[in-house]
This record gives sequence, structure tokens and C-alpha cells, in this order.
Amino acid sequence: MNLAIRFCQNTVVLPLAAIVLIAAATSSHAVIVNIDPSQSSVTYHHGPSFSTCDLQGICVPPSDPQTFILSGNFNVIQEVPVWLDSQIIRFDTLAVDSGGATVLGFSFPTYAGLLMNEGDFIASNDPCFLLSSTTSCTGLSMGGIDNFSGTFDGATLSMTGDEYISGSFYHDRFSFTIVAQVGNPLPVPEPETYAMLMAGLGVLGWRVRRETARPPR
Repeated sequence: MNLAIRFCQNTVVLPLAAIVLIAAATSSHAVIVNIDPSQSSVTYHHGPSFSTCDLQGICVPPSDPQTFILSGNFNVIQEVPVWLDSQIIRFDTLAVDSGGATVLGFSFPTYAGLLMNEGDFIASNDPCFLLSSTTSCTGLSMGGIDNFSGTFDGATLSMTGDEYISGSFYHDRFSFTIVAQVGNPLPVPEPETYAMLMAGLGVLGWRVRRETARPPR
């Protein structure tokens, strides 16, 4: 019985492992970028950018913005999804320190953007943004739309963006500027490595079949 269970497990695991390896061989391109703190910051804008007055004519000036330094690193991933005939850019594995901005509600953007010519990109968290060029879409987000745009030439990423805080009538927002340099590239196995891994899977499969062919003791 145990032998049968082992056989079933291996016959499932081996094809899945092969699929994972093939998918990895055609996976997206990713690099690590290190944020330059001297050129990167996020600013919190609280309330409207104009003075507000009550019925008695008493006016309150806009709040002073608060600026925080950004530092750390993150992955820049470029890929072409199967459902979209365009290259996208997105950020992953975030190790970003935004100072006190995180306590106030700031979160680093993880929604994808469209890559255009010369490394320019533009992004929005509107649910119809990535679908607008390929299909009809309804359900446009109301209020402020989080967004960012910039350039990435393979060595330096420069971007600016806005992030709105829901529940504040979209008067409260963060504006950020990021300049980051490519650090060590993420390890991507060479084709020869994949060949060796596939050969190893073949040997493992042969051993499994050999064990299952032996008569039970």
C-alpha cells in the first residue's frame, strides 16, 4: 500500500516539477533596485490644498505637508502576461522603508503598469486600466486614482506617483518620488542548468519506476 502511495505521489510530482521548470525557463525578467535616499521621498498631504471657511467666515489654512525619506530595495519585474498583448512592469519582494509614512497609511504600489517605448511606463490601480486597450471594461474607480509613471532604462528607475487615502473624500494623499539603481540581478539559471535538472528528474523517474516494478517483499 505504501509503495502504491509513493508511486502515485511521484507520478504527480514529477510532471508538475517539469512544468514548473519549463515555466521558469520562460519567466519574466527581474532585477533588484536599490533606492537612492538622497533622491527619493514620500510626502503626506492632509486635507484640501486650499483654505476652508465656515459660515462665520473663519478660515482654516491647509495643513503643512509632511515629507519622509524612502530607502531600501525592491524587485523590478518585466513580463508579458498571456492575457495581455503588452509588456508590463511591476514591483515585488518589497524591502522599502518609508519612515513614518507607513504609519499614516502609505503603501508601496504593487499594481502593474504598462511599459512603452524607450523604457517609459505608466500605471493606475483603476480596474479597467490594463484592459482598456484590449477589451471593453466598466466599473471605473470613483474618487482619486492611485497612479505612477516614470522610466526604466535597465540601470536606473525613476518614477513619481500619487496614492489617495480612501475615506477622506480623497483630499488626503501621498505623493512620492523614487530614484533607484540596479543592484545584483536575481539569479536566473542558465539553459544548461535546466537541462541538468531535467536529466535529474529523468533519473529520479527511472528509479521510481524500477522500485514499483520490484515484487513486494
